[in-house]
Amino acid sequence: MPSISGREVYLALKRRLVMSVPRGEAIDVQMLQAELRSSQVPIRESLIALSAEGLVEHIPGRGFFTRPYSIAEVATCFQVAELILTAGISTPDAAGMSRRKFVRDLRKDQDIFEMISVFCTSIARIHGTSRAFFLSLILFRCGGILIRDAKRHGECLRTAARAYLLSSTDDRTTKRNLSKFWQSRIERLPSLLSYPGSDSPEFASIRRV
Repeated sequence: MPSISGREVYLALKRRLVMSVPRGEAIDVQMLQAELRSSQVPIRESLIALSAEGLVEHIPGRGFFTRPYSIAEVATCFQVAELILTAGISTPDAAGMSRRKFVRDLRKDQDIFEMISVFCTSIARIHGTSRAFFLSLILFRCGGILIRDAKRHGECLRTAARAYLLSSTDDRTTKRNLSKFWQSRIERLPSLLSYPGSDSPEFASIRRV
């Protein structure tokens, strides 16, 4: 079988990290080489890039580790996401675009990785790359928690994304609902992070055994 490109390695690893709830496990680079049919160089380069994004922890002399969550960190991420989105409602579209045209891109068959990518691409087109960049870092970092919360409580990030894209520049109801969306998840963080059982199977194969 042909090997995959460095970009494909990066995206494959990022998807697994985003869709899991990591707890600080060592990442086995050799196992990844076999699984992804790639050499060590693109895998290490991808892990270094993911480390810069806050998804992986690199400890010199010890290797790469999945970066565990903390309640304080995730709560801060959710608060910043709320600020970015609620402030964005009041900001006119930089390119004069209608946000509604992007709602159709948020499909039910998308996993959390695809949904975040599509949503942040929409925000980049509407408001420019800076806001989208910071929001994507936050949402990708907390993807596993958002998945876990949706499974237990039913409401998913797509709901908040659609509300944002369908809002007007003076939509006070949507602002209140977005605030409630993020604050309720902050209140549930202790139970979400202590949820018993194994983490996402998508990431299990790259843990050191």
